[in-house]
Amino acid sequence: MIKKNFTITLDNEKYNDRVTRLLQNYFLFNGSSICGSEFLHVRCGAHVLNLIVKVGLDVIDEAIYKIRESVKHVKGYESRVIKFAELVKQLSLETNKKLRQDIVTRWNSTYLMLERALLFRHAFSRLQDVDDDYKLCPLEEEWQRV
Repeated sequence: MIKKNFTITLDNEKYNDRVTRLLQNYFLFNGSSICGSEFLHVRCGAHVLNLIVKVGLDVIDEAIYKIRESVKHVKGYESRVIKFAELVKQLSLETNKKLRQDIVTRWNSTYLMLERALLFRHAFSRLQDVDDDYKLCPLEEEWQRV
């Protein structure tokens, strides 16, 4: 049994507002609230951060789309992976890292994909010259925004 309750942390889903009101009434009725349950519902900091980052990523949405599709294009076939590796070698891009595909619903994986793709931006530009099937190479200004 809860003796006293000051706050609970929940994400920003609409249904949590109703649950919070029900709990607030329950705690007030039973005298188990602190500060009249004024501070009962605290928004989850991680969820708020996630929402902020998503809005920020919307600014470069087109560039993200092109990079995501570029990574899919290269990773889609072994022959493309080999061709891309050859371009990386020709351009003397010194890295032992490989392209990463993101999980669209996880902004941190999108960040990691973008971070890795930036290492290979010149290889993507070169790929556009040698692969007729590759159509979505980001423009220089898009790379700059990323």
